[in-house]
Amino acid sequence: MKNQYFADVGDFGKYGMLSALQDEGLRLGINWYLTEDDARSDGNHVAYMSHREFRVCDPERHQFLAACIRSGSRNVAMLAEIPRFQDTKIYASVLGLDHIPALSEQGRTERIRHREKWFAESLTSLAGCDVIFCDPDNGLETRSGKPYSKDGVKCTRIEEVKRMLEAGISVVLYHHRDRSPDVAYAARFAEVRERMGMPELALRILRFRRYSVRDYLFFMLPQHRLPMEAAMDSLLRHSGWQRHFEEYRLAGVR
Repeated sequence: MKNQYFADVGDFGKYGMLSALQDEGLRLGINWYLTEDDARSDGNHVAYMSHREFRVCDPERHQFLAACIRSGSRNVAMLAEIPRFQDTKIYASVLGLDHIPALSEQGRTERIRHREKWFAESLTSLAGCDVIFCDPDNGLETRSGKPYSKDGVKCTRIEEVKRMLEAGISVVLYHHRDRSPDVAYAARFAEVRERMGMPELALRILRFRRYSVRDYLFFMLPQHRLPMEAAMDSLLRHSGWQRHFEEYRLAGVR
């Protein structure tokens, strides 16, 4: 995620989802997976601010994000200004690797070490949480992804998800819907679920379908499953949010 894109329509849906988790009494942590700002226009979907169908979902947060956009204060640090999130643990260190040349094996190894240090610091910072929300630019790493690659910083590694789960923390992960066929897309997540090696782990996917498709992968440990599923179900039943969220079902995976 990039600071400059804060408060677009995806953020509005995201905070609705995070609020639902908090309403169930879960101790929430956020790892923004912040990357360096660039000139891309990913976060320009702000027309939702003029539509009542969004405002009725959460008037307080709608008003707050509208003020951020008007004032140009589109920085993730503004989240702490929302009363509901003031006590939320947040890890906002930038994951940047460009300063380490990757043309040699030594350089690639150093990039991997740098990322490992960054991730270890995130676990320390977010210790004690029930659920960590991860918000990378693209989502879960691809099969061909490399942790030292230029685009590697835009993804959460499968190994990182597994380590959070092994620490007793459930995970909600943002994932941008790619262009792969639906069968292959669904099979990828079923495969990831199996790779965790945790028979008791449940996986459900909440989809925010406005402007562009955004999926939220709910990796749920047994001790957190009931409140996490209650949070999902509350959004799917909500008179306002149900217009924007739906469940993406994976056959044979729960």
